[in-house]
Amino acid sequence: MAFSSMRPWLAGAAIAVSLASSAYAQDAKAVFEARYAEMSTAMQAKDMAAVTKLLAPDFVMTDIQGTDHNAAEMQAAMDKRPGGPGAVPKVTIVSAQISGTTAKVEQQTEIHMDRPGPDGTPMKLDVTVLTDDNWVQSGGAWLLRSSDQRDVSVAKDGDVVFHQAK
Repeated sequence: MAFSSMRPWLAGAAIAVSLASSAYAQDAKAVFEARYAEMSTAMQAKDMAAVTKLLAPDFVMTDIQGTDHNAAEMQAAMDKRPGGPGAVPKVTIVSAQISGTTAKVEQQTEIHMDRPGPDGTPMKLDVTVLTDDNWVQSGGAWLLRSSDQRDVSVAKDGDVVFHQAK
């Protein structure tokens, strides 16, 4: 069989592989959208027991300055975080790739809220954080092993007052 007569078959195979890869990526995104939704709900309720069930025992979060924090430090920060309407984060999975029992997820969290400023005048805060997260499958569940903040931006009344990227 000549190469020219194989082209349609090769093109068909390439399309099939592309579609299968795309479907697998969509499945990975769906898996982690559910896990982040579960984590967000637990964090909004300040339910550290529920959050801990989603974390690997060796969990570490690296903030934008490069400082590592464990689960206990995350809980202390979570306890201090103000709640209320508008403080509910919106998580978007930018990309998700599963490789056996590990996964890499790039996700973006946005929080938009109204808060009184230092002088008591209302202000609108917009916080956006982009992280590279690593998950591990253990006991049939995906557990967050590490979260590395790659880009943090804070805007007050539409003006960026803080931005840092790695």
